[in-house]
Amino acid sequence: MGRINIWIVLLLASVLLNGVLIGAAARDGFGRAAAPEASERGERGGRGGPRGGFDLRGFVEALPEDVRTDTRARFDAVRPQLRGLGREAYRARRTAMEALGAEDFQVEAAATALGDARQARNELEAATERVVLEAVADLDAETRREALRAALGPRAMRRGGRSRPAPEPED
Repeated sequence: MGRINIWIVLLLASVLLNGVLIGAAARDGFGRAAAPEASERGERGGRGGPRGGFDLRGFVEALPEDVRTDTRARFDAVRPQLRGLGREAYRARRTAMEALGAEDFQVEAAATALGDARQARNELEAATERVVLEAVADLDAETRREALRAALGPRAMRRGGRSRPAPEPED
């Protein structure tokens, strides 16, 4: 292979890699990242919530009326915090995508940006989980399961995609 052909192969590989990265960024960016508050509002991005995750709106709607009202009030109280965390996660994710697609790619900078994005996402999820845990703390097991089914979708409560009976208690 001549020297020119190697450069052509490298250029094509670079174009393909950039296409994959841009496609991944566009999927995330135009889905839930385009509106960082969408996941805190519980908007569905398909089955079972944003990207198949936890559907907060479905969870709250499945709660008994008195608990639902209290849970909405709790989310209203922390909404500014969640919105701020959502914006931070969005910015960190964009920074990571920019670092991954940079012309002058630096592994350490990209790794740091990815770590920052992961940490910001984890902080948002932890803040949301605290409110969810407060909401279900005093519920009976069946009511909790129903709310989780509504939040995660029917398949999430199954193992391996098939329904399995609960194990019999040993005497």
